[in-house]
Amino acid sequence: MSSEPMVKDENLTEEDGEVEEEKKQMVVGKSPAFDIHSVEKHFRESLQHPDDDVLLIQFIDAYSELNRFIGCLGRIFHFVSKDINEKTTALTTLNKEDPEKFNTVGHILRSSGGHHKAKGVFEIICLHRALEFIMDFMQAVADAENHDNISHICRTSYDRTLAKHHNWVIRKAVHVASLTLPTRVDLIVSIHGKYPEQGESFVRSTISTVVEQGDTVHRRIHSIMKQHLKE
Repeated sequence: MSSEPMVKDENLTEEDGEVEEEKKQMVVGKSPAFDIHSVEKHFRESLQHPDDDVLLIQFIDAYSELNRFIGCLGRIFHFVSKDINEKTTALTTLNKEDPEKFNTVGHILRSSGGHHKAKGVFEIICLHRALEFIMDFMQAVADAENHDNISHICRTSYDRTLAKHHNWVIRKAVHVASLTLPTRVDLIVSIHGKYPEQGESFVRSTISTVVEQGDTVHRRIHSIMKQHLKE
């Protein structure tokens, strides 16, 4: 299956000097506060369908909250956040136009006739692919130690998930963008509001619970796509 990449070309010219300047200027947590518990709640609610489908609005709500996590990664990731917002906004519009037809991911894909250009399909594909990366990266952050290199962790997660859908130029751009990522401690603070007094076991448990729900959503959508979309 082919589609536009989740990342855009306008950020492909970042040089090492610009990356260093980005690191100096970046302030973690300037975007609206990220609520990890809200993500878990919306993902869990999106799975409350009797036919192993995914409820669309709850999926969008979870993704909208996840997009705040993307905002915590720094200004250089704004292009990713903007792209996600465009996709979720398009799906919300479809749902408002026809709530019955566009109320689940399965309804969108089944009504597509297998065509990738049908309404909502492109957006679902892009968000589905990005979700695999975001969940992989969040779990890797949870499993890491505070001294571990988050840039390397991000590149590793990207290379085993989204990279297979991107050309060399896009892959290079993501690798450059990853150099600006904050430390693990800063990311944990962005996720929890402060470093949890309960310690590492709480950090890992909380993130892993969200990832478990997100992975279930991803598997369901993947199964529906295999059934109803043409290769």
